[in-house]
Amino acid sequence: MRIETPRLLLRPLEEADLTAFSAYVMDATLSRMYGLPVGMDHDTAAKIFQAFLRGGKTSALVLRKTGCMIGHLMAVPPELPAEAMTRLDGKQGVTLAYAISPGHQRQGLAFEALSAAIDHLFRQGMDYVHCGYYDFNLPSRRLQEKLGFQPFGTHSFQRQDGTITIMDNILFKA
Repeated sequence: MRIETPRLLLRPLEEADLTAFSAYVMDATLSRMYGLPVGMDHDTAAKIFQAFLRGGKTSALVLRKTGCMIGHLMAVPPELPAEAMTRLDGKQGVTLAYAISPGHQRQGLAFEALSAAIDHLFRQGMDYVHCGYYDFNLPSRRLQEKLGFQPFGTHSFQRQDGTITIMDNILFKA
């Protein structure tokens, strides 16, 4: 996905993005909110980066003014529980996952990036976009509400640190 907004360039992830990616995903708060291992080292961050790079579905969020990568956005096949997927039979959609470096949060950049990506996806023929957030991730909740996403369900899974509940939201093409 290659998209330009007033302040951002969304472009395919590149090998050269590893340093910037590692810098923000190793932040403990961001890691927790995104579901990555808290306290990870550079080697773990590099393995995650390589998986994102190989998947080919991750875009770097780059500040146009500086050329610096400040986050990423991933558009992948829908990741919803089977019962939720039956409610979407016959519809085309994607799941969006995103992260933005702590130093660039609360500036409207994630809203700008997601708005542009959603518009692009709907113009490409998608009927819906799914986003989820961990129930404790209030900034993602507020962002998704601001973008017009509606509650679609919840699901949980076990992690070493306990049960995690994901709040699923959906936005249908108008």
